[in-house]
Amino acid sequence: MVIIVPNYFTFWEGHYKIFWSPLFNWRPLGRAYIRLMGRDPDFLDTLNLVTPKKIL
Repeated sequence: MVIIVPNYFTFWEGHYKIFWSPLFNWRPLGRAYIRLMGRDPDFLDTLNLVTPKKIL
């Protein structure tokens, strides 16, 4: 079995196509940053961030 998951430690956010710090995975900080970049942060709430506990 092969499980392919995103790398949350990357510095690129592919959905918004912007620079992204792993610190922004905390949603309030991420929403503020996305707003600062002139993008709509509502999409962030639709993402289901996967953790090892959620997989197993």
